Amino acid sequence: DAVSYNMILCNYTKASDAPKALRLFQQMQDRSIVPNTVCYNLVLNIYAKNGDHGHVKSVLREMRRRRVPSDQVTYNTAIKAFIRSGDVESAEALIREMQCDGVRPDIYSYNAMIAACSRRKDPVAAEEWFQRLSKEQLEPDAVTYGTMVDAFVQAGLFVRAEKMLQEAIDAGAKVSAVGYSSLVNAAARAHDIAKAETWLTAMEEAHLAVNSWVYNAVISACAQGGDIARAERWLARLAARSTQADVASYSSVVHACAKAGDLARAESWVGEMEAAGVAANVITYNSVIN
Repeated sequence: DAVSYNMILCNYTKASDAPKALRLFQQMQDRSIVPNTVCYNLVLNIYAKNGDHGHVKSVLREMRRRRVPSDQVTYNTAIKAFIRSGDVESAEALIREMQCDGVRPDIYSYNAMIAACSRRKDPVAAEEWFQRLSKEQLEPDAVTYGTMVDAFVQAGLFVRAEKMLQEAIDAGAKVSAVGYSSLVNAAARAHDIAKAETWLTAMEEAHLAVNSWVYNAVISACAQGGDIARAERWLARLAARSTQADVASYSSVVHACAKAGDLARAESWVGEMEAAGVAANVITYNSVIN
């Protein structure tokens, strides 16, 4: 029966064996066994992960034809699949259909739409979805705030991004690493080192996982500005954390030292780099040679 097939389908899906799962799903249909919502959701997830939004649409049509009820998992899986493929209009249509079917969009539904707007550099639309979320009496989560901050940064609205992050912090809400990272990178690119340092420090104090590339943005900005001591402090701070400093981290400092004519200092950092088990690359050596 459908329940037995569902159990086997679930096992295939957990094992990431999509071909077997899809063959089993076809076998169900060949035997005139109508899959239940859970079965369809598993198949939808396979197509969504493969970026096959055409089959996602087909499965949704089949569910409607067979009058198999859709739930939040059904809709959210399809929404994310459409967004990944760039079909934001279909994702929006699904939100409307979801509401018409009496299935309430949840935080994952809205976060997906906000993320889509962020990728399109459309902060106005992102803010509209953010407001709709509030009207539905849903609490924004860490992902919501992080994505909203990123949406403003992507559109070049740095002040709005800072305001959004500060509002979240003041409200005691958690913000994902994406929000902080976006601000750090934007400030570093604008050579506003003080601002980049402020948000990177706030990120550390929030006990968020900070990737090496976030530190690298600050290190590089300091190095490009000729503030070698500052770049060195951040490199030392990175090296002291569990996050592994990489070739870009060291190369920025090596290049700054070499550019300032301090060859001994540059060579010293190459030595530190090798001692840390980080292999120097062509850019690193060229900085010293030149």
